[in-house]
Amino acid sequence: MPSTKPARFIPAPSVCIRSKLSPSVVYLYKTTAGKLAAVGYAGRTVKPTFHHSFGAADKRQTFVAAWMRDEDKKATAKAARRDAPHGLAVGDVLVASWGYEQTNVDFYQVVRLAGAKSVAIRPIKSEKHNDGDMTGYAVPLIDQFEGDARTVRPTSDGWVRINSHTHARKAERTTGADGQPLGYKPQRWTAYA
Repeated sequence: MPSTKPARFIPAPSVCIRSKLSPSVVYLYKTTAGKLAAVGYAGRTVKPTFHHSFGAADKRQTFVAAWMRDEDKKATAKAARRDAPHGLAVGDVLVASWGYEQTNVDFYQVVRLAGAKSVAIRPIKSEKHNDGDMTGYAVPLIDQFEGDARTVRPTSDGWVRINSHTHARKAERTTGADGQPLGYKPQRWTAYA
């Protein structure tokens, strides 16, 4: 038996107001008791974001206008994030820190720009230094690859999803007294016995 997708509640008769920048919509109507009401849906949701009755037309108009402005702001911000450049370049090093009861550190190097929105990264080796009992710091070893390249799509702030539980970010550079880059900031690791 085919499943039926739930449908939005659309009162009849009603006046439909659509967002200019998103798929959000509001329906204005009168209840069976004669009260002014509005039901709004954010995006393509089936469940209403709001469903209110109002004592006066100006209160309904003010509420709906403010809600629509918020929806348009959200849509504008989402478009800006989607269209923003990721800011990564060939040679940049990414660091991922992850683990449970221990902290693992992995490094990746951007080896190629793959179109306007993606980059190819490869895992690189690291040099580990112990500074205690099963603790220490790791630094990346540039161009010392230890795996195949794969294409990923960074976020607008340069974060890359490595797998379901790990994300990598651009590694911080260290600088000398003259402001010239020296290398990468060491990353803390811990081990579990």
